[in-house]
Amino acid sequence: MVLGGYAYHHAEVPQAVRTCLERAYRNGALRVLCATSTLSQGMNLPTKTVLVPDTWRGQNDRVSVRDFWNTAGRAGRAGQETEGHVVLIAKDSSAAQELRRHYLDRDRIEPVVSTLRWLYYELVIARLGHRPDAGEDLTALDLADPTDGKLAEWADGLDIQLLALLAEEVVDTPDQHLLEQAAQSLLGDTLGGHQLGAQEWSLAPLARFSARRVAASACPTGPHAPRSSAPASASRAAPTHSPPPRRSRPPSTYAPNYSPPSTGPTCSDSS
Repeated sequence: MVLGGYAYHHAEVPQAVRTCLERAYRNGALRVLCATSTLSQGMNLPTKTVLVPDTWRGQNDRVSVRDFWNTAGRAGRAGQETEGHVVLIAKDSSAAQELRRHYLDRDRIEPVVSTLRWLYYELVIARLGHRPDAGEDLTALDLADPTDGKLAEWADGLDIQLLALLAEEVVDTPDQHLLEQAAQSLLGDTLGGHQLGAQEWSLAPLARFSARRVAASACPTGPHAPRSSAPASASRAAPTHSPPPRRSRPPSTYAPNYSPPSTGPTCSDSS
């Protein structure tokens, strides 16, 4: 099948095989790649045509409008193609109308909320004992390390995120003393950074908190060395396997005002 130019891609395919398939598709050796949503989440793999045969994952899990447009965004990538096609297949005309109402109305796109934003909220509330007001000066606030629960998991996820992003920037280089400044700069470019900026809150406390934990992770003998077993789930859509290179960031860093392409997909009646 692969020799004929056709392949499949899903989470159960070994990572080494998936990498080879992705490279073959980019190089044009594969003409058709049948995939689950694995290719719509954080993969830089543009294509000419996206064919969506179904919008359900199982019986009760429907693909969100946001995830559908994320998938649709693979078609006709700027700089790769002059145009793209997205075909959303319907069983009959009634189903086609329902799909148009559900997926082609941009007002139905679910909001993107950064996990980093919520982590910052909760850490600040835990430190202050109350929710800060918009514009409140938090610059001098020092955030405490959470010891257990969801906050600790999120903080460990942030550690993994920043380790991936900072590895090529400052860790183990002569500029490592600039870790805090680098952390603040990188955090400012995330979805959480944009959403926190809308509240006019300083990122300095979060940058100090993150830099301290990243430094402890690089030399995990200090008192704040994070646990290695926690999941990664921060604002840049933390990797589920190994951290991605800095320049291949997942699409969860879309700004809150993100809107899908101006040319929408078509609903196809397959009957």
